[in-house]
Amino acid sequence: MKSILARMESSTMMTGGVALMGCIFYIVTMKAFWPSKSDTRRPISRVIVFLHNILLMVFSIWIFLSTAPDLFKYFIRASSWSDFALTAYQDAEWDQFAPFASAFYLSKFYEFIDTWIILYKRGRPEMLQMFHHVGAVITMWADVVTKCPATWIFVVFNSFIHTFMYAYYALTSLHIRPPWKMMITAMQIMQFIIGIGVSYAYFAVPGALNPRQTMAISLTQGYVGVVLYLFIDFAYRTYYCKTVRCNKPGHRSPPESCL
Repeated sequence: MKSILARMESSTMMTGGVALMGCIFYIVTMKAFWPSKSDTRRPISRVIVFLHNILLMVFSIWIFLSTAPDLFKYFIRASSWSDFALTAYQDAEWDQFAPFASAFYLSKFYEFIDTWIILYKRGRPEMLQMFHHVGAVITMWADVVTKCPATWIFVVFNSFIHTFMYAYYALTSLHIRPPWKMMITAMQIMQFIIGIGVSYAYFAVPGALNPRQTMAISLTQGYVGVVLYLFIDFAYRTYYCKTVRCNKPGHRSPPESCL
């Protein structure tokens, strides 16, 4: 497994051209297959949707369990935040973390299927979902290729949240609706707030980031800031508006999914 991950890390899939072309292809497919208002809904096999979500759930668990213990070890070892920022995920420790970060980055291409499933059913994906997928590819690529030590924030937090999120969507594909949806949305919002805060803390430590890593983390912060706004808007429309039955002009109905 380690040799496979190492080859993955050094493959052409890690180039900027692949990241850009992958995002362009994703956007083109949305434009090409965007349903018209007159299109009727089309069913899709529940088995396909279930297996897709289970695969991403298992992958997320694997990434989290492979990276979280080292993060905990580095926090325990560090005498201060400055010590952590200057030593964790540097040199040999980055080399140990990089294969998992690379695999997590490449999984963001596979997550495009979330949108394609909705398009196949002739549904209209939310702006949140589309921006989320494109931005995740670009920012993860930038973080990984610059060996940004703050990449753990994205990988560890996101893999933890995605474990619950994809478990939820796997169950909904079987017409089982657990009462976790609001909790998952709250967890997602909290991960963005905490992640932005922790990433800014790297700027307070001189020498923690080189110029390329600073650019990468700044790009990620900008992306996460927009996603945070979109998630708060999603939560407002899905939970608050649903509770008070907002039917005012300008209020959109909650999206069918927010993967």
